[in-house]
Amino acid sequence: MRLFCIVLSLLCCHVLAQNYPVKPVVITVPFPAGTSTDVVGREVAQILSKANGVAFVVENKPGAQGLTGAALVARAPKDGYSLLFGNNTTQAAAPWIAKNLSYDPIRDFEPIARIGAVVLSLVVRSDAPFQSTEQLIDFGKKHPGQLKWGYANGANQVSGAAITTFGNLDAIGVPYKGVPQMLTDLIGGSIDFTVADVTNVSPLIKAGRLKALAVTSSESIESMPNVMPLSRTISGFSLLGWFALFAPVGTPLAYTSKLSEQILSGLQDKEVQERLKSSGILIYSGTSEELRKFVASESEKWRILVRNANIQPE
Repeated sequence: MRLFCIVLSLLCCHVLAQNYPVKPVVITVPFPAGTSTDVVGREVAQILSKANGVAFVVENKPGAQGLTGAALVARAPKDGYSLLFGNNTTQAAAPWIAKNLSYDPIRDFEPIARIGAVVLSLVVRSDAPFQSTEQLIDFGKKHPGQLKWGYANGANQVSGAAITTFGNLDAIGVPYKGVPQMLTDLIGGSIDFTVADVTNVSPLIKAGRLKALAVTSSESIESMPNVMPLSRTISGFSLLGWFALFAPVGTPLAYTSKLSEQILSGLQDKEVQERLKSSGILIYSGTSEELRKFVASESEKWRILVRNANIQPE
């Protein structure tokens, strides 16, 4: 009888998955267009649209370092037609950087698949008088209260705060709704430095508008071979931003399992891999169960990162 029930359950799941999706699916990207999360989210939307013959539509819902959009999806219907393209900020750093978080990153979401990761780079204007992280810190010590730095997500904030905490700098952190506006202000002189995804800063570095002082990976990266890891200055500091797809908890397992398989299969496509690589994205895929364990471990990692950077929840 038990075997019969198991077989019947599997058949029901199969039938349920076959009938999904039958209409467009909305993937909420809780950051502005043009950010690395948006770039990867749109690639995933293309993979799923192609696999299902139904449109997976990206909607950007920026605000509060991605927490606004994540909260919207947490409260959305659990029918498989509202998904969240989250990242390390919305799913790991959120409980430690926000005072009154309206959702629980672990309890309120069903993990679907981990997609990729991105290195960050400490950048300043191309005409800034700093040639290294040490020179930036030295300037900040000699000119207390003069340095301004920007952040638009948890990775920006933790990295920037780590620099100011390590150097014991009296520097002003400026929050932004999105990385593109933050970089525009950096180029324009409203802020002096930030630590942002290489996806966004690489084109500006190549155009001669920004200068890279460090990267947050443990080793130098292929696209910036002469840029030293931040860990050379702040011992042990290593950080990657990451991206993954989630559904509101309670979404049928048949749906999330189907999407997970399609994403992992789509990431094997050479053209997809080349597009992500050209944007500075590392393929860092994982199943739903791997993602579940990963988010739990990342939450603890980011708790420590936030604490060490002396960030107070806002």
